[in-house]
Amino acid sequence: MLKKDLKRSLFIFLLITQLAVSQLQAASNSPWYDVVWGDYGGWLANTSQDLNWGNNVNTFINFGQIEVKSKTGVVPPNDGNLRVKITTPTTLQLINVEDHTKAIDVTLKVELSKEVNNSYTITQTPFSFPIKAKTTTGTYVILYVSFANPAGYGSAYEGSYSIPVSMQILDNDDNVVSEKVYSFAVFFKKKSQNPSNPISHLFLVDQYATAEGIDVIYLQQHPYMILPVGSATFTSTTNDTNINYSINIAPNGSQGSVFQFVKNNNPNDTIPFKVTVPSHSTNSHTQNFSIPVVGVNQANYWLEHFEIGIRDLNYLDKPLKGGLYESTIVITLIKN
Repeated sequence: MLKKDLKRSLFIFLLITQLAVSQLQAASNSPWYDVVWGDYGGWLANTSQDLNWGNNVNTFINFGQIEVKSKTGVVPPNDGNLRVKITTPTTLQLINVEDHTKAIDVTLKVELSKEVNNSYTITQTPFSFPIKAKTTTGTYVILYVSFANPAGYGSAYEGSYSIPVSMQILDNDDNVVSEKVYSFAVFFKKKSQNPSNPISHLFLVDQYATAEGIDVIYLQQHPYMILPVGSATFTSTTNDTNINYSINIAPNGSQGSVFQFVKNNNPNDTIPFKVTVPSHSTNSHTQNFSIPVVGVNQANYWLEHFEIGIRDLNYLDKPLKGGLYESTIVITLIKN
């Protein structure tokens, strides 16, 4: 779901107690591996590059590298077999920061050292591929990006474009070993600029399929497990430290002041839960809270990306009644 700058976006969660158990995962840093992320594409993230220039389109440009190896003297579990998962908030496209209906196709390519299947071309996300952490020298993943040529779209597609690309290295239990978000910010013919606000932003909210058909009983029996239900991503074309941003996460006021599921035909029947952002804190929240934007991209511009999860379902141990429940979480970008 796409929303423009400084507008609020919504997650809608549907809760059906009779459905199958949802897949759960808990983010953690593994003690088994060393991961080094390389950045070579800062010039692709600072809105300095014009897609109207032929050398910037339909060609693969190296923007980064990942080195993965097991820690010295450690034999990793599962023989060091891992996987890299690549996701984007929407499709694999550059999004116009002023008009989200305008998009330009993006293709990624990865090349792996010391692997039999050593090259993947990626046109859709999410996308995963296997990687093996060596016990001596590391395995290298070379990262490339290619932008489609928008020249055929004409002047209607002029403006600034951006896309954040999240990469996670996961173990066999889907625990996060390491992760990083790369960001691309370019323009076509001329940059998007509002005379009263020359800074461009892209604020994207993604609802996961796991947000529907949640199994109440299973989550209640595993209160410390985290169910990822969506993500929020913010990119900006400024690195001015005098301008501060935060992302607020709150219950929908019509459903009460705490995070809870409300039965569709009886608002008195509720199931409370807690919300957490595992990559930023181990804390979980029963009411609204804010995440300050502190991350930056390769060009040192503001960039924030995180997954939102729910846990501690029915932590008040209320009697459960069957039926269809719904909860709305409001995600708001705030300029402080």
